Amino acid sequence: MNLLVIILLILCLVLSFLLLSLRKNIRHIDQQLQQLEPETNQLITVDLNDSSINSLVQTINQKIMEQKNNQLALLHSEQELKETIANVSHDLRTPLTAIIGYTQLLEKGDPSSQQLAYIHTILEKNLYLKDLIHSFFELSYYESQNLAIATKQIDISALLIDEILKEAEAFETRGIQLELAIPEGIYLTTDEKMFTRILQNLLANVLAHGEKQLSIQLIQDNVTKLIVGNSYDPSIQLDPTRLFDRFYVSDTARGNKGNGLGLAIVKLLTEKLDGTVEANVTEDYFVIHLRFPR
Repeated sequence: MNLLVIILLILCLVLSFLLLSLRKNIRHIDQQLQQLEPETNQLITVDLNDSSINSLVQTINQKIMEQKNNQLALLHSEQELKETIANVSHDLRTPLTAIIGYTQLLEKGDPSSQQLAYIHTILEKNLYLKDLIHSFFELSYYESQNLAIATKQIDISALLIDEILKEAEAFETRGIQLELAIPEGIYLTTDEKMFTRILQNLLANVLAHGEKQLSIQLIQDNVTKLIVGNSYDPSIQLDPTRLFDRFYVSDTARGNKGNGLGLAIVKLLTEKLDGTVEANVTEDYFVIHLRFPR
């Protein structure tokens, strides 16, 4: 009887040890899964020599490798698509530039009024197509995973004023009144080329769709804020949840200029510079808020 008790006690101790070891390894597997980095080739390991646990770990590792291989294949396909788009865009721009040049030569000749109207239509459509191809190429370029960001401290107050002055004549032609609140000497450590492109696209968006009034504020406290607001035709129905989507153009604004890529590029570049962007739309006023870390 005593021997049986001793045997049962030993069995209980062995089973308890195995159970504790099993729970320890399960916790260890769980911790490894939680800490798994998607950019590494790290796999799950286990110390217990148990066929069921080892089989589970082997299955988990197979799924991890399958997921990583799928991600790599997806990234490779995306990169190939971007390179193809860039190459096609370049191939299209060359003959298109020639067509525009020849059309402008025809315009300078002595066409009839009807022919001149046709020439103007051809020129306008070709210029729109050239702008669309350029924006498409630019978006593809900036989406590249290998794009280097060259940050330095720049005077964004002066940069913003320069870009506004470049478009001063266009704003005057459109009858858009400017209200500027841009303090001098506000600096930001950022990529100058990307930040300049953000400003250019914001102003181009106003010229394409805005009217009457443009308000620009530059504020720096714990973050750097750029607020661009402009009035627009209230008959244009804007969806604020889609304004930064590629090729988004309101159904009621499809006759206007613009290809729906400008604000998509603004969002893409802002996020690459660790900033945020959002839009607010009222009945006839449209405001874009950009925030950048100092």
